[in-house]
Amino acid sequence: AVNERGFYSGLAIKFNRQWELYTYSDFFRFPWLKFRVDGPSSGYELFGQITYTPGKRFKLIGRFRQQIREENTEDSGPGLDIVEKQNLRVEMTYKISNDFSIRNRAEIVRYHKGALNPEFGFLSFQDIIFDPMGSKISGNIRFAIFETSGFNTRIYSYENDVLYSYSVPAYQGKGLRFYINGRYTISRGTDLWLRYALISYANQETNGTGGDTINGNKRSDIRLQLRFQ
Repeated sequence: AVNERGFYSGLAIKFNRQWELYTYSDFFRFPWLKFRVDGPSSGYELFGQITYTPGKRFKLIGRFRQQIREENTEDSGPGLDIVEKQNLRVEMTYKISNDFSIRNRAEIVRYHKGALNPEFGFLSFQDIIFDPMGSKISGNIRFAIFETSGFNTRIYSYENDVLYSYSVPAYQGKGLRFYINGRYTISRGTDLWLRYALISYANQETNGTGGDTINGNKRSDIRLQLRFQ
């Protein structure tokens, strides 16, 4: 750690086969200036997650995180404002059969800085996962809806991708997102991976920033990968 002093403590408890608890606390202080902070600052982060697994087919996860830190005031005046951010997430995974499983997640974020009005964000998605043992074909599909008030309430979520790659996009603004990711084993030692993703924003004429800006409210990408061993 550079320009940081603090104390971190974590705890994991497995009560029985069904219930697990994981929690941590992180208290920190920055003695010197840092990005968007023109003075010594401090804060803390609290996290708690509880997992309920009644059987091999079903899992329910609840998670809460709170972050408190200091940043420069919005009007560039002297002093620092307190920034609060809370995330609440509920996720359910259910294995329909040996081949199919579904995953649902809903997440809410709240952001509040100084005397400004609080900002909110929301994300919900549905995953369908097809992964049979010994099959030449496997894949997954996601359909997500999101609405955030801006950059401060963006929500990150891991996405499945082609082999050796991954995506953790920031859901920001208002819209829909869809992707399909699949693998096909052509022969022993030869695999073909294909991924198509589409995001559609509401009430936007352009999307992206800088040289990445495109006209329209939709953005799509395709990845094709062939692996030979």
